[in-house]
Amino acid sequence: MAEAQSGPDFAEAETAARDAVASGDIPGIVVLVGRGDQILYHRAFGYRTLLPEPVPMAPDTIFDIASLTKPFGTTLAIMALVERGAIDLDAPLGQYLKEFRGRPFQGVTIRRMLTHSAGFAGYPPNVAVERGFPRAAGTLAAMKLDYPPGSGFQYSDTGFILLGEVVRRVSGVPLDRYLERILFQPLELRDTSFHPTVRARVAATEIFNGRLLRGEVHDPRARLLGGVAGHAGMFSTAGDLARICQMLLDNGALGRKRVFNPSTVRLMWTRSPEGWGSRALGWDVISSYAAGMALFFPAGSVGHTGFTGTSVWIDPSSRTYLVILTNRVHPNGGGSARIRELRTRMTAAVGATMFAPTTVPSAPTDATAADDGIAPTNGNANPNANGNTNDTTSGTANDGGDNADVTGTGTPPDTAAPTVTPPAPPAPPRAALPAVRTGLDVLAERNFSMLAGRRVGLVTNQTGIDMRGRRGIDVIAGAPGVRLEAIFSPEHGLSGTANANVPHGRDAATGRPVWSLYGSARRPTSEMLQNVDLIVFDMQDVGARYYTYLTTLVYVMEEGARHKIPVIVLDRPNPITGRVVEGPLMDPDLQSFTAPHPIPVRTGMTIGEFARMAATERKIPVKLTVVPLAGWDRSRWYDDTGLPWVNPSPNIRSVTQALLYSGIGLLEATNLSVGRGTDMPFEVIGAPWIDSNVLADVMNRRHLRGVRFEPVWFTPTDDTYARVSCGGVRFVITDRDAVRPVTIAFALAGALRELYRDQFRPESIQNLLVNRSTMWAFLRSEPLDRVLAWADMERTNFLNRRASYLIYP
Repeated sequence: MAEAQSGPDFAEAETAARDAVASGDIPGIVVLVGRGDQILYHRAFGYRTLLPEPVPMAPDTIFDIASLTKPFGTTLAIMALVERGAIDLDAPLGQYLKEFRGRPFQGVTIRRMLTHSAGFAGYPPNVAVERGFPRAAGTLAAMKLDYPPGSGFQYSDTGFILLGEVVRRVSGVPLDRYLERILFQPLELRDTSFHPTVRARVAATEIFNGRLLRGEVHDPRARLLGGVAGHAGMFSTAGDLARICQMLLDNGALGRKRVFNPSTVRLMWTRSPEGWGSRALGWDVISSYAAGMALFFPAGSVGHTGFTGTSVWIDPSSRTYLVILTNRVHPNGGGSARIRELRTRMTAAVGATMFAPTTVPSAPTDATAADDGIAPTNGNANPNANGNTNDTTSGTANDGGDNADVTGTGTPPDTAAPTVTPPAPPAPPRAALPAVRTGLDVLAERNFSMLAGRRVGLVTNQTGIDMRGRRGIDVIAGAPGVRLEAIFSPEHGLSGTANANVPHGRDAATGRPVWSLYGSARRPTSEMLQNVDLIVFDMQDVGARYYTYLTTLVYVMEEGARHKIPVIVLDRPNPITGRVVEGPLMDPDLQSFTAPHPIPVRTGMTIGEFARMAATERKIPVKLTVVPLAGWDRSRWYDDTGLPWVNPSPNIRSVTQALLYSGIGLLEATNLSVGRGTDMPFEVIGAPWIDSNVLADVMNRRHLRGVRFEPVWFTPTDDTYARVSCGGVRFVITDRDAVRPVTIAFALAGALRELYRDQFRPESIQNLLVNRSTMWAFLRSEPLDRVLAWADMERTNFLNRRASYLIYP
């Protein structure tokens, strides 16, 4: 392999590594970046062991790679046997392990085991494997599956432990010996094994039973299995892992040594529909375990992480790979939060350096962020005879927190008595505007004829009220000829006040069961839908893509289609108007619970219009009906409607906060307080290291439309920086029709990066932005107008897509 070459600047990645070691949470790190057969960067930081005395880390340090054993060991062994015709990916496990031939395991296939969707428990009890195989197979077969095979995703050491045994029984030799034959020797991997012999170069892990683990596997179940297991046990170096990456990127060959056919590598790295599409065969794509890395590498990239602090991410299209190896568990098992930050910062830095787009967008104009200019001329797209939309071809980011004092402007609290600055009053209603009637009101006006004779499951929360303030639950439960069978609640629960997982319950007034869609299940299950033959969805969203009620709606439509149950959406206003579309579309492969569909950050749609788009474009075969609003047009704010305001979630308490949330919400995963735990959430941001006056001055000199910035000091009562005094700015909206919250967010993040580069951690903006080109541009420190140009790249395409789903003028 070629030696390190001069080229890309990895200064940001190096800073991230040095910061992690300086924190004291991670003893040492080895980083390697490669492209093709070139090593572009290979450095060591910190110490390979701290006990009994510190020993510096070196580039050739051998690491316990933990769960990297799954893709770099067990998966490659399985795929080699698949290639040789000895294993069928779609064969049941019982074909290879006789203990699993019973009926409960008929759906447990090798493919589902590789994608963590086979139904196995995540981690077997130690007692199940302590006597080793073959006895362990019988013990594991006696345990019940956690869920029906193929119906979900659960990361599972159990499944990979069994895959290791499959390799032994099919090949006739243990996993380590088989890998030695088909992988380690052909690629000349001198430092890769399950039992390293050169212990002086091994990074120490944890102290176990009074002895320091160094060259002995850290994972307890792998230790019980003699150090050789399908889920953990391999040791390797960054250099050896790079050789495996290069072989895979070269279609299965390294030099003259061919390990796999090209078709085998393509098959292994193809995203599988099993496991909700979060995995490839043995490799992670976009699951929660690796999202911090996948967000910054191009679509089609794959990788994996390991418990000891290891990770690899690979982009087949550019033949680029990143190896991060740490001993974060040394000496006492800590570093879990720091390793997540390191992976995110490192991958973001490498992604911004290595994947700069070649197409240069034009700078945006004012028009690109203004009125969308597209609406049906008759005010109703594809109406049926009743004025409803019917598509037969075919889910808030957590915003909990409560009160704190917010002190006034101009002087910090240690030099002046605090004064409370009240929020700006809402704009007065426009004269002569008729009151708006929600879909629920329209349904009631029609005497609930659409629900007559049906057994209804109602998806709703505290916002599901009619124009008189009555709960939709009570109104529907009392409707003639309607049987309310079940109630379903989203994030924050039926009352809209919960800030954690929501339990199931029962509605006191109606006695009906309340099923949580924000707990162990986020989709309606067969049990929940028992006796339901019609689903009604009635909730107020806030006009931002990452508000999870949109994802809940998608899941409800998908499960409605699966169970052949029609879905009716009772439409409600977009509280921040349907006229403005702002921010980049999400990258389609980065779908998550806060990224339901490729739409912009500020959607410019009602929830009913979104339902029509999602059902059609996702090809959900659900019988969908949208009961439209009456009297609403796209320019109307919620406080123009005459409808009662109900907080849609604990920290969206006004139209102004809903408006700001559509941009400032992007910043809440960073190390800023966005006002949670104060009485002004999303109207203020701050941190202990911010000089309020300086930041306010910098932001006001940017002359952003519709907003001014006031210096402010506050102490949140909970969430980020709870009970810590923060300096920051308050956003004062001067023209809500002109203000662009996504622009504010990027302008503010850019200013903070310039002023506080050593303190501000902006990478996690990507958690909710989920647009690589825009985020790469920001991380490359491109000017604001260029960042916004990247954000605006697909605007016209979206507006054209959106046009056919709009209902209102």
